[in-house]
Amino acid sequence: MSIFSRIFDTIVSIFFSAAGFLIIVIMCSVASEIILRYFLNRPQMWVIEIASYAMLYITFLGAAAVLRKEKQVILDFIVIRLKPRAQLILNCITSSISTIVCFVLFWFGLRIFMQLVISGQVADSAIGIPRAAVIVIIPLGSLLLGIQSLRRTYNFLAKMKQHLLTEKEYQVNLTDEI
Repeated sequence: MSIFSRIFDTIVSIFFSAAGFLIIVIMCSVASEIILRYFLNRPQMWVIEIASYAMLYITFLGAAAVLRKEKQVILDFIVIRLKPRAQLILNCITSSISTIVCFVLFWFGLRIFMQLVISGQVADSAIGIPRAAVIVIIPLGSLLLGIQSLRRTYNFLAKMKQHLLTEKEYQVNLTDEI
């Protein structure tokens, strides 16, 4: 495995762990909000806002790791009925489209992030978090997901090449037998 792959996989794993940590933070903050609001009559204004930002972060922090582990939701009721070669082709096409979409999302997310950094806009909320701090995860997570999707496309292409080589060897063996 190349050094780039090891570094990338480490970053993806760190982001995935951070997503898990944020899930725990949301769980604890919502539980404390329930106790404070309904038992002590002292609601906290920040809990819902932080939880909603954290859910955005969880999505983009964990997406590349989920794709790397092939644990994404797949509607394969049609695909499983196809021949292996057709499955590889279809997976390669969908993975390529996913790669393009991720890089487009990265590009536009980065542009919006830069505009927010320059303007210094702050969210209209109880906490007043800078909008750039909320949005930064979209281009970052999209970039990681795009790279992982590109790796996935490459793997499907390699499997297709191997499949084609295996088919050619099989055809050569058949002709030798005749």
